[in-house]
This record gives sequence, C-alpha cells and structure tokens, in this order.
Amino acid sequence: MTAAVAEVNGEFAVLLRHAGELRAVMAVEIGDGRVDTVRTLMNPAELAFAAAQLV
Repeated sequence: MTAAVAEVNGEFAVLLRHAGELRAVMAVEIGDGRVDTVRTLMNPAELAFAAAQLV
C-alpha cells in the first residue's frame, strides 16, 4: 500500500494505492487548526472515475 497527498475537488486528500490501483481517497477537512472531518471514498465505480481524473 502506498499513500500520496493530492488535491481532490479543491481539498487536501490522501490517495491510497495497492499494486498501482487506487483503492481509497481520504479527504481531510481542517477546522481551527485541527482535523475536523475525514471522508473516505472506497466505492469502486467512484474510484475508477477519480483515478481517470488524476492522470
């Protein structure tokens, strides 16, 4: 598993890949200098769309 930082939809996100395939996108919202919300995208159809946009 590898992790990379990227901007996704204008927000800070961590991209998790396994064997080169995008497996999860974790979007992090910061509020008052702290992590406020973490959203994890793992839906295969949405990940395929996201992977195509990141190329």
